[in-house]
Amino acid sequence: MLSPPAEFSHVPCRVFMDKVPPVANASDKLLDTTRRLLDINYDSVLVYDANVAIGLVTIKDIVKYLIETKSEHSLAIGDLVTVPLITVKSETSLQEAFSTMNKFKINYVVVEEDDIIQGIVSSSTIQEFCENNSHYLREYT
Repeated sequence: MLSPPAEFSHVPCRVFMDKVPPVANASDKLLDTTRRLLDINYDSVLVYDANVAIGLVTIKDIVKYLIETKSEHSLAIGDLVTVPLITVKSETSLQEAFSTMNKFKINYVVVEEDDIIQGIVSSSTIQEFCENNSHYLREYT
């Protein structure tokens, strides 16, 4: 079960979110999107269809699909999208964000405000930040 360090649990998601996550169109080819993710060293992509965010695809999703099917030639990234798109508000506390991730058994949540996507928060990014930046707490205590 995921949970943030206690001293960070009240900090809002907007502090930790990646404000410019990679995006793809649902019709983009799987291999092209995968190469792009690997080139920028990122492990998830926010997928849009007709300018509406429809879900996320992670490197783990892609690898799992390729191992199970061994076919990637005609697949579009939208075929692997995780739906529904799970979101939290930018002022949602880390504790609430982790509760949401645990509830849906996911490691990422999309951060939105007024129905506009602001970024992505991942459990690994939060944990790494908390381990390396305990001094940052002074701004939120």
